[in-house]
Amino acid sequence: MSIDGQSRPEESSVYLKTIIAALALGLFPSLLMSQSMPTAVRRLNVQVGGLFSVANPGVASDATIVYGQMNFKGGGMYATIDPANHLGLEMSVRQVFGTEGVHERTYSAGPRFYLTRGRFMPYGKVLFGRAVFNFPNNFANQAFTEGSLGGGVDYRLTSLLNVRADYEYQRWFSFGTQVSAFPGSLSPSVASFGVSYHFGGNADCECGRY
Repeated sequence: MSIDGQSRPEESSVYLKTIIAALALGLFPSLLMSQSMPTAVRRLNVQVGGLFSVANPGVASDATIVYGQMNFKGGGMYATIDPANHLGLEMSVRQVFGTEGVHERTYSAGPRFYLTRGRFMPYGKVLFGRAVFNFPNNFANQAFTEGSLGGGVDYRLTSLLNVRADYEYQRWFSFGTQVSAFPGSLSPSVASFGVSYHFGGNADCECGRY
């Protein structure tokens, strides 16, 4: 196995700072709004939570690198910001671990569409971002452009807590051209369970709304 180009340090700190900055920009105005207008209808619905994830790493069956053909486990964080009914933004950071030091990490953001059905909030999403693959025994790590389609359902436990079941199908573009002996793009499938805190919730809110 070889990686085209020079191996470079992992760019995780840059991506993580970008996600944190985006979260702060979304959360700050929503918190101000909930404090200054307690009786008004809030324009932003915000939730921030953690994930436990199980992933098929997406290594093709005819690939010569077989260390990825097993389930990976890991977790991450996510946030949703919904400025309007049915439309919003989702951001996530996730890392899943295999064996021999192999792991896959993604930094993603994109639009989401959701519905409210009582306590259930089904949603779909299209995310884009960067992904980092760490090769066996820390031989190297490489960053790629990543896109994913996904969906799931949030369930309201209380006015302040939601639980989530989520699925994503990812495509790591240019993986096959930058990593020799690999047939095409890496295509992980990730199933996750999450718990989130809903900002600005109150005991009198309707179950079908944030």
